[in-house]
Amino acid sequence: MHNTLLAQAKDISISTKMDEQHQETAEMLSKMQGSQFDREFMRHMVKDHEKAVQLFATAAQESQDADIKAFAAKTLPTLQEHLQLARQLAQQLKES
Repeated sequence: MHNTLLAQAKDISISTKMDEQHQETAEMLSKMQGSQFDREFMRHMVKDHEKAVQLFATAAQESQDADIKAFAAKTLPTLQEHLQLARQLAQQLKES
C-alpha cells in the first residue's frame, strides 16, 4: 500500500508543508553554492536518512498495527540503501 493511501486508511494526517526546522535548513542551503552546498546538503541527507531508518526499523519491529508494521518492513530496505548511498557520496565530497 502506498504511504498516502495507508495514512488515509488509518486516518493519519500528512503535512503539506515543511516544518520549521526543515524550512530553516532549506533557507540556509539556498544561500550556498558549489561544493559548500554539496557538502552541507549531503550532511543533511545522511542525518535525515539515519533518522528515517531508525523510525522505520522501530515501526517494523514494534508497531501494534499490522499494516503499518508491514509498510515499515517493506520500506526499510530502500531507506537503508539510500542511507548507504548518501554516506558514500558524502564521503566522496569530503575527499574532493
